[in-house]
Amino acid sequence: MTDEFHPCVIEQSKINGNFTIWLPEQEGLIEWIEEKQRSPQGYLWQALIQAASKLRNVEISGVYVQPEGDVFVAYSKEVDVLISMASLINELIDKKTFMLKAAEYAETNNYFI
Repeated sequence: MTDEFHPCVIEQSKINGNFTIWLPEQEGLIEWIEEKQRSPQGYLWQALIQAASKLRNVEISGVYVQPEGDVFVAYSKEVDVLISMASLINELIDKKTFMLKAAEYAETNNYFI
């Protein structure tokens, strides 16, 4: 399951059956936001994903988000919501104009921590 969402990784816990999505640090991709917002990448991705979900009208509720420094991490009992998150992340990475729009939306709506 993990390769089709690269660079995101989606895994199922062998302990409790819940799912995890994580996105490792993306060098050279959002440093411009890091400098402006003064936050680690994990928190910036959280804001960008939240904004992207609003812009694309994609439901991402039922997710526990726990950024860890420069790594974005989220947990859910439902894999479908994490697949939706991975799709949003990949669109943000692949389409710079969408990332800029999401960053502006996140800033306007105070999503950045």
